Amino acid sequence: MWDDYIQHNSTCADGKAGFLESIKGFLSLDPLIGIIEHNVKGVQSHNGNGLF
Repeated sequence: MWDDYIQHNSTCADGKAGFLESIKGFLSLDPLIGIIEHNVKGVQSHNGNGLF
């Protein structure tokens, strides 16, 4: 995420710092976070790693 990211949620500040501040409560719940890899035939992912 870029430092100048424009947040579309009016309750969160723009940028990486605003995003991190907005998810502090969520992360304090110790959620299980995983990465889902998608294999879509004929579609190239943004980073070329299968993650969209």
